[in-house]
This record gives sequence, C-alpha cells and structure tokens, in this order.
Amino acid sequence: MTSRFARILSIGVASAALATAAVSTAGAEELSLSANVAMGTDYSFRGISQTDLDPTIQGGFDAGYGIFYIGTWASNISFAGGTEIDLYAGITPTLGPLDLDLGVIYYAYPSASDDGAETDYIELAISAGHDFGPFSASIGLNYSPDYTLESGDFFYPNGGVSIPVFDSWSIDGTVGYNIIDDEAAFGTPDYVDYSVGISYSYEQFTGTVSWVDTDLDDSECFGGADPEVCDGRVILSLSASF
Repeated sequence: MTSRFARILSIGVASAALATAAVSTAGAEELSLSANVAMGTDYSFRGISQTDLDPTIQGGFDAGYGIFYIGTWASNISFAGGTEIDLYAGITPTLGPLDLDLGVIYYAYPSASDDGAETDYIELAISAGHDFGPFSASIGLNYSPDYTLESGDFFYPNGGVSIPVFDSWSIDGTVGYNIIDDEAAFGTPDYVDYSVGISYSYEQFTGTVSWVDTDLDDSECFGGADPEVCDGRVILSLSASF
C-alpha cells in the first residue's frame, strides 16, 4: 500500500486499496508505464467533498523504474478555478517484511485566482504496508510545511486495511487524523476522517461503494456555510488502470 495514490482512489475507499492501483516497480529493473481513469459520484479528499457533492472524473499517468516512480494526476473540483493537478515522485524500497513508500507530492490549482491565500502546497509522505495473508494493512504519515490556504504546518497520520472476502471482492477501511496548525486559515479544527467500503475488481476495472465521513460538527465545517461537504455520505466509483 502506498501513499502517492491517495488522490487517485479518493472518490472511494483510498489508501487501503492502493496496492491494486499502483505501478508495481519494486525489484523490476525496467521502465513501466501506466495510466488510470476514474468516475465517481463525489471526490472526497480526507473526508471532505472537493466537488460540492457533485460527480467527478479523474485520471493520471505513472512511470516507474526499479524502486523509483514519478507521476501526475488531475481531477475536477468545485473551487480554486475548478481544476486540481498533482505531481509526485518517490521510491518504494522494502525493509524486511515492510513495503515502504517515501515520496513527495505537489498539489497544484492552476486556475485559482491570485487573490487571497495560496492554494498550492507540497507534502512529504511516508508509508509502510504488509500483507498478512488474510488481510493487508498500512500506516503512513503526510507532512506539509505550509498546508493549503497558508494554514501552516500540517500532519496527517493515517492507516488502512484491505480484507479479501470472495474472488475479486474486498472490504476496505481507512482512518486519518488531520492536524492543522492554523485552523482559522483552513476553515476547520483538527478532525478525524474515515471510510469503509466494498470493492469488486474485474481485469483492469474496479467498482467501489463506500461510506465516507468526518467527526466535524456542522458549525465546524468551514463556519457552517456548507456542512454537507463534511457529512457522512455514500460514494460510488468506477476506475480502470491500463
């Protein structure tokens, strides 16, 4: 499980199912290329809707060589000019039984207005995963020295689990804790996000039904102006990798 694809599958259950969408590069000394596309009823990132509960279409490209990877990914959003583009790179070494991912992610909003606080930001990400046989699990930590909207230091400890239940079916869950230095600048206090869902994979396609939620009260969700974007909701998604 890796941290760099948290955005790719974030319309459904994200980090617990990342291994199925990632470019498999560890130990393979050859160039690998892949592409991905996804559609969903909502784009949820860390429990908060990025599309104001409207549908999303997303896609990206990845390249890997040995333990090294680089990629880009994009999605429609309902703020900052309507477009998000992510750029990322890193390495995926192994340490004993652990599959590690050490990466850097740049979140760009190229159509955002120059007025107001800066929306672009950079994150460092580290995660460790292990396949236990009946299930796989991961833990990770993301850190930004100046999170979006100039909200200062940001820490995101997170974890996920994926449990195969039948052929091609799995139950996936994630949880993360958003620690925000300048809560007023971002618009919410520190909060927990979590998700649980069921996925079905057939060849390069994956369909997911998930429940996504946060522990934010309506008044804590960006001043209560649009509390639905932080509330629990069902998200349907279909993704494909090539």
